Amino acid sequence: GPDEVLTFAPGGPEAHPIVVHNSLGWARTQAVTLAAATTNVHVLGPDGAPVHCQVNPRWRTVQQAHPGEFEVVFMARVGPLATETFFLVPGASAEYTHPATVTVLTPGGTGAVDGTVGQAPTQIAIQGRPMGRDIVMEGSHYSVSISGSTGRIVSVTELTTRQPVRL
Repeated sequence: GPDEVLTFAPGGPEAHPIVVHNSLGWARTQAVTLAAATTNVHVLGPDGAPVHCQVNPRWRTVQQAHPGEFEVVFMARVGPLATETFFLVPGASAEYTHPATVTVLTPGGTGAVDGTVGQAPTQIAIQGRPMGRDIVMEGSHYSVSISGSTGRIVSVTELTTRQPVRL
């Protein structure tokens, strides 16, 4: 009838709405972290388009991931003095859902924490690495070396010029 209100939720009836509010007078982009019971999820933006997200394990102990608890992180852009609704939707998106790769430093060698958590196709790989070896992480612009014995940043290198960044 004429008094009915029809609503559309991207992702269907199983989508969970996530309301993000910006009380500032300028546009804001910020990471949003949500709890999830599975790695097989994806995020839709207010317009129904997929949003890149990363799925991380939640930890029981320093070296043991909780098998049924995860967090989903995505970047939300909200205009000034505005509210936007994003949607957490069951089912992974191969192009937009990115499972974390986790390296755990172990004092007694490798293997103690090697394995995966989560459900295919977005399982999270966890590998053990003995303390003492440095870890190098590279993105599209920088390479970061982290001390395997202290966990502190050793160096940062800008990849296009191969020049070190002063810390």
